[in-house]
Amino acid sequence: MEQTKRFAAALEPFDLLLTGYWALLLALHLVFSVQIAQAGRNVLAQVLAADLLFLVLIPAVAWATSELDLKSRTIIRVPVMYVSGYVGFVMGGTYIPLVNPFLMEKALVSFDIALFGEPVAAFLEGIAWAPLTDFLQVCYATHYVAALVLFILLFKNGKVREARYLLTATAAVFVSRLLFYVLVPARSPYVVAALPGMDGLILFDAPLPGSAITYTIRDFLHAAEANKFDCFPSGHTELSVVLLIAVWRYHRKAFPPFLVVLSGLIFGTLYLRYHYVIDLAVGALLAWLIMWYLPKGDGDKSGPSGRFVEGGS
Repeated sequence: MEQTKRFAAALEPFDLLLTGYWALLLALHLVFSVQIAQAGRNVLAQVLAADLLFLVLIPAVAWATSELDLKSRTIIRVPVMYVSGYVGFVMGGTYIPLVNPFLMEKALVSFDIALFGEPVAAFLEGIAWAPLTDFLQVCYATHYVAALVLFILLFKNGKVREARYLLTATAAVFVSRLLFYVLVPARSPYVVAALPGMDGLILFDAPLPGSAITYTIRDFLHAAEANKFDCFPSGHTELSVVLLIAVWRYHRKAFPPFLVVLSGLIFGTLYLRYHYVIDLAVGALLAWLIMWYLPKGDGDKSGPSGRFVEGGS
């Protein structure tokens, strides 16, 4: 009984979020195992193996680090969260269209047309400029390091509890966006425009202008982001808004550079043909909801879930 209590106490909010995430994925994969097996028995076996691996690994890390100090426990959780989030995201590309074959690109484009008369990425062709493309593509790529930079700044300044709040928020971003990818599967405008049989849903006059910087990053991301059903909501926008709110609350001196880069990232999701307008709106709303549940700083438990987010001491 004592060991059970200790184990339960070791599980902190981000552990519970990620464990629940993988438990939900396991249930989804078991329910739709016949459909997923259509992609190959090895695919189904790999997906289930990843589910079980992280269902064991995340609580095991919590247990193994329970006697460490607060900072060490938090630092160790960061790579666990990123690896589990990335694996969960990539796996989605193998089963999302099998689990939910009702692709939603036409519905998402309809919002663009209602606002701009055409898909927003096509509308923005009028301002296409190579230096702007390069700048926005570099900003877009910072999605993969921006949160790590803020974690480092918080740890460096002794703001361990704020880093833990950010860890919980980032885990919530990973969880929420993949669930939406399954519910509303859709591909990016640049992917749809190149697909046969889309009845001219999205047409571009020309490739985006840009230097080797743009196309090196773009090709790398296209290969690394193996899940192409990742359009709704915009995970890049969701995480960027979370980071902007977090850096304003927890490390305001760093806000100006984060604002410049992450604003470029958010605008770049449209200009670079990665997203539709509604993707950004929903991503920003989810980010606001996540951050509304988090305390505003060290010792603040005024939010609706302050005590839950606080976790162990």
